[in-house]
Amino acid sequence: MRKGILFIFLIIVILSCRGKLGGHKFDSNLWRHDELVKFQFDVDQNKTSNLNLEIRSVYGMPFKLVDLEITLIDPNGKPTTISKTIGFDEQNLDCTGDFCDQKVNLFQQIKLLKGKYKLRINHFKKDIDLYGIMEFQISEE
Repeated sequence: MRKGILFIFLIIVILSCRGKLGGHKFDSNLWRHDELVKFQFDVDQNKTSNLNLEIRSVYGMPFKLVDLEITLIDPNGKPTTISKTIGFDEQNLDCTGDFCDQKVNLFQQIKLLKGKYKLRINHFKKDIDLYGIMEFQISEE
């Protein structure tokens, strides 16, 4: 009986960790206007996947929309750049207490090659630091 419970617990732990590829935490919940967010993640095999940006922010941020430029660089060095407008109003957020989460689809059914990817994210609020952004995570489905 104990082995069965332990096995189920391990499966739950493994599945809950599945899909997170990498991330970036902001110092003092502040994304400075001149800060280019950069992180890397590895893809273990060629596959087709959906890539999402998971954003954690504080409740009651002082802005409702942020325009982002996102560049994904594949293992061969080929960049793919997209622009996204992210809404931080209550209808787009899943808030619990002082923290809010949202998942934004970046790339649907993208063909990923085995190897190391780089992701670059920049915002277009010139000379304005964005208070309230806590963390970015890239995930796949």
